[in-house]
Amino acid sequence: MARIERIKQRLDNWALWKERDGRGGLGFYTSSSFLRIAVDNGSGGDPLLSTVDEVEALKTDEAVTSLLGS
Repeated sequence: MARIERIKQRLDNWALWKERDGRGGLGFYTSSSFLRIAVDNGSGGDPLLSTVDEVEALKTDEAVTSLLGS
């Protein structure tokens, strides 16, 4: 069950990343790690509660996109 939970976490991370991409955030940083303030005019929600692992999200996106070509 731990593996299924890890996959769910990874897909949830990717979904949040894609949602930000759809709002014009390019899928990347919506908070400053130094200032802890939103850099997308606050539309990304509380940056402390909605952090995204950018590298993992990009790898997941590439994997999902590769499935479309099959």
